[in-house]
Amino acid sequence: MIVLSILGMACDRKSEKSQDAPSWEFSTIYGVPNVDDDNDDGVPDGTADLNASEDDLEPLEIDESYWANGELTLTQNEDAFRIYENGELIMNSAGDSRSISEDSFLEIEYLEYNTTGSLTLSQGDNSANISLQSAPLIINHHLQPAEMVYAMSYNGNGGNGLFISGLQNALGNRFTAFDLQTYGWDVWIQDELEFGTMVSPHTRIDVVIDSIRDRGIDPLPEQELEGNGVAVQTWGEGWANSQDSFGNLEASPPVTVGDVEYPFGRIYYGDWRGETIHPELTTFLDEQSVQAPVKLDITWLCVGHVDEFVTFVPDPSSDKGFKMLITDTEVGYEFFESLDPSSTLPKYGADHGYSTVGAIVNDNALRMLNEDIQMDYIDPNIEAFKTEFGLTEDDIIRIPRLFEEAPGCGSYTATLLPGTVNMIVAPEAGTGEADLIMPDPYFRQAVNNQASDPFIEEVNSLLPDGSRPHWIDDWEWYHMALGEVHCGSNTKRTPTSNWYESALHLLGGEE
Repeated sequence: MIVLSILGMACDRKSEKSQDAPSWEFSTIYGVPNVDDDNDDGVPDGTADLNASEDDLEPLEIDESYWANGELTLTQNEDAFRIYENGELIMNSAGDSRSISEDSFLEIEYLEYNTTGSLTLSQGDNSANISLQSAPLIINHHLQPAEMVYAMSYNGNGGNGLFISGLQNALGNRFTAFDLQTYGWDVWIQDELEFGTMVSPHTRIDVVIDSIRDRGIDPLPEQELEGNGVAVQTWGEGWANSQDSFGNLEASPPVTVGDVEYPFGRIYYGDWRGETIHPELTTFLDEQSVQAPVKLDITWLCVGHVDEFVTFVPDPSSDKGFKMLITDTEVGYEFFESLDPSSTLPKYGADHGYSTVGAIVNDNALRMLNEDIQMDYIDPNIEAFKTEFGLTEDDIIRIPRLFEEAPGCGSYTATLLPGTVNMIVAPEAGTGEADLIMPDPYFRQAVNNQASDPFIEEVNSLLPDGSRPHWIDDWEWYHMALGEVHCGSNTKRTPTSNWYESALHLLGGEE
């Protein structure tokens, strides 16, 4: 829990005697919407009566000097709040008014995301407007420390044990596995949920956005994650397309675009021939204001998720503090053409039909496909990132990559090599370093010898200082099923900034 204090500008704590006349001026009181389930009864706290476990209300502290000239009256001006006195509900609707005692302990419960309102404190001819502002929901970005990484585990014959052990070795006590059989053999935990956070001067709530995809993992957020300090909520209902999966919902690190600072970055998601995440969710994300969502064209991809071709990693040496890693097929061909064409590729021969490096390089149809993808989609998306996120070429690392038409996808494509940028980015708090957990490309003859892999060597040489690369096996369970490491994992992150200190300019207020 974050514990800070917030008081009226002219108010001292009641324990500190003040002889000055009150100024009738107050600072805005910031809070989080009470959407978690502190008493674990399956009901969001803000929809029920106050419970003994409640810890998400904000105090309203009024200096004793305000009572020097008589009784005070408090009036509520909007419906999106509830006011408590000594633990008892006293106001919950616009127009409610109540005399308050000098001995009252007053608390405000916020009910809705990113909502403004006010209370009026009055005494005779004197009055003060007390502004209220609830927190927006902020989607986490990759520069935030990774508190916990989650994945689905099956240890039976033919299971994903190498994938799970790779995560355990890289992350230690920052990794938790859930039983795959319990959740319908659904490995795609990234696609079912997305973590966001809200903070106030006294409180932090993590919000799990639960997708409408509703496959095997659907009950997991409520059964494994929800409770005190963690809320689960779904926006939208009905039939889900692939873009409703949350590999298709990401946020950049903090950026400045023109003269506008986005201290929590900007949300981005993919559009596949007019299909995106559910419009109820896109509308909600737009309404949060602080991350100004951007839509990207992902039409060339069979699965159609933004995490298939782009990610962000910390770079302490950069002015912006990060680099964007993006797939580039032109760089891919430059790299593959630098290798011995006779080098054999057992994994690719068996599963992709390319037994040597030369077989890939000399496939003219494959080359034409990738040239078109680069020109029609990847280059325009790079320009979109430069325009919408304020990036320059110096902020971008181009990662070698090729796509192929995927079985069952018609003319749409998936990655030929395991998708490097489809990775876990797990900064470690206080170290300046980040674990980057990537799919083993197996671009080598000696399958069990990573040290001999030229692709691993090439990508490692491109990563920023402070990166700790880990290459783990995801070939059978993920890569061959058109997903990768990021698709099969999810990350809960620590908030590193307060919106009420850094993002009020995006909410129409002053900082």
